[in-house]
Amino acid sequence: MSVLKVGAGKAVINYTDEMFPNFGEFYTGVHDDAYVQVIIFESGIRTALVAVETVIVSEPDLIAAKVAEIAEIPAENVIVHAKHVLSAPHARRNEKPEQMLEMAKRRGMDVSAEETEIYVKRNGMICDALIDAAVSAAEKAAAAIEPVTMHYAAGFTDVIVNRLVKTSKGWWQGHNPDIPADGSLPVLRFDRMDGKPAVLLFFCNVAPGVLEFSKLADGSRPASGDMAAETERKLEEAFDGAVCVYLTAATGDHWQALRAIHDTIDKNGDQTVTDLHETGFVFIDIIADRLKEAVTRAAAKTAEQNSDSLALDHFLFRYPGQKVTGARMGQPSCDAVYEEAQEQPLGLDVLRIGDDTAIVFIGVEINGGTWKYIKENSPFRNTMLVEFANKDGGGYLPEKDYYDKITYQSLKTRYFGGTAERLAEDTVRVLKELKG
Repeated sequence: MSVLKVGAGKAVINYTDEMFPNFGEFYTGVHDDAYVQVIIFESGIRTALVAVETVIVSEPDLIAAKVAEIAEIPAENVIVHAKHVLSAPHARRNEKPEQMLEMAKRRGMDVSAEETEIYVKRNGMICDALIDAAVSAAEKAAAAIEPVTMHYAAGFTDVIVNRLVKTSKGWWQGHNPDIPADGSLPVLRFDRMDGKPAVLLFFCNVAPGVLEFSKLADGSRPASGDMAAETERKLEEAFDGAVCVYLTAATGDHWQALRAIHDTIDKNGDQTVTDLHETGFVFIDIIADRLKEAVTRAAAKTAEQNSDSLALDHFLFRYPGQKVTGARMGQPSCDAVYEEAQEQPLGLDVLRIGDDTAIVFIGVEINGGTWKYIKENSPFRNTMLVEFANKDGGGYLPEKDYYDKITYQSLKTRYFGGTAERLAEDTVRVLKELKG
């Protein structure tokens, strides 16, 4: 019988002043740190999970290759997950100056050709900072591998609200407690042989974006690890330095219960949006406290699970793509028309630990309804989800109802209507095949 071993490492993403302001987001500095964590699992085989506190990871293959070398595993055994932290910098190294100029023109920004050369250089530095943090975290994880027992509990949090609202101009993004949100909060705790926690993973159905698009009153925009990093810091203090990792689950129709960009809708359906500036950091502290308490409650009632085997399986589906016409950028578009387009790939990875636990990794952002179908029909007693964790895919994947309403998500997906339902069925089928 194999004994599960786990090693975890964490490193700060070292953003420096010379990286700012960066193109598009125009961050002016750093308010608080964001991190990269690496978790190495070993039981018969060895795999690694890289969790990055950024919006997207533009070079997942490169990060996977470097972590694989350190962990002494094949690169396909490394899963790279972007936590979709919407208040931390992200960049694409391959973005060209001419692409930036075209984007700036579309946005009405005054950017010169000389400035784009500087932005390209800063993009490269930001990408390098992510890679350096991943390497450092992987080295720590490889040095910390030890036997553990695995424990699971299904927790709950109230820091999430639905974000689909009906306005006078159509369906759009906004705070809507009238539609149920999925506050489920699975927690996996890995204990050392002395019973002390070494690693704690929690799966939250909301992207860390309390500060999304917000600026301070003076117009500056400091970067932040947002509610993910702050919750991790609070938990690590409570759990004597255990590596605690926020993992982003079903986020497509969920927002943070408190946001620096505050929206209200009046009796006529007109939406007002206000930037509360510095108050956003107060909101992060409040939400992180609530989430830390919810994770702590769940961690206290976890039950030990079978963990004597480990398997990682990869799947690739292809679904119809879509093209949208008649949409207006940044506002409800009731006259938008969807057209079926070229097939698009959508990747799925499944990490199985023992007989009862499966973690599903996908590259798209799904809604709570899709996730509900998967977990209610999964043959595994403990089923968890991690989004933004496969290089094949990307963007939203809402249910058919969202296409019918014409929503923010349906206008920004690369997949044709009905794909979410097909993905849910295909995922359940795959899980049943793996369960055997």
